Amino acid sequence: MSNNIIRYNTSSPDIGDYFKEGFALFKQSAGTFIVASILFWLASIASFSILFGPLLAGYMLIFVERIRGNDVKVFDIFKGFNRFIPIVIVFYLTKAIIAIGIFLLVIPGLIFISWFLFVELLILDKKIGVFEAMKLNKRMSSERGIWNYVILNVVLVSILSILGGISFGIGTVIITPVVFAIYAVAYEDAFGEPISGSDMSG
Repeated sequence: MSNNIIRYNTSSPDIGDYFKEGFALFKQSAGTFIVASILFWLASIASFSILFGPLLAGYMLIFVERIRGNDVKVFDIFKGFNRFIPIVIVFYLTKAIIAIGIFLLVIPGLIFISWFLFVELLILDKKIGVFEAMKLNKRMSSERGIWNYVILNVVLVSILSILGGISFGIGTVIITPVVFAIYAVAYEDAFGEPISGSDMSG
């Protein structure tokens, strides 16, 4: 567990701004993001999705680092392997909880998704443990409005699924970085610095 205080934004999120800033972020390094998207999906498929969690964390971190003004490279998607075990644990643990929630009544599953939306990235970016990341993400999303994150996730997943589907998967490599740029903006708005808000210690 981390002994550092991890602060997060407590103000209500502006989903419209996330989309606007996400598109702007994508355009900054579109070539790198698209190539990283191809590598992300190829590596995920080649591993039969076993490595999806660490790859997802590394892929997300590329966008976050770009927001922070840092240079990024395509192979940075493998940075998730630096925290391989905790990320794999949290990935499968949260997906099991979400699956149970969806199986029961669907709505609980959507709420669970909002609770755990950024857990893999939190573990990699903030260098915290599995349960600390789960608790922190849950507290942040609950305080800022669970349904804001439910709506954000449903819209982004729908965009990725529909546009990727109608293009027979070809457009997925382009739609993916746009979608994840928006996720990254939402993450940085919640957990980035400087922010005014609450805090939580491990």
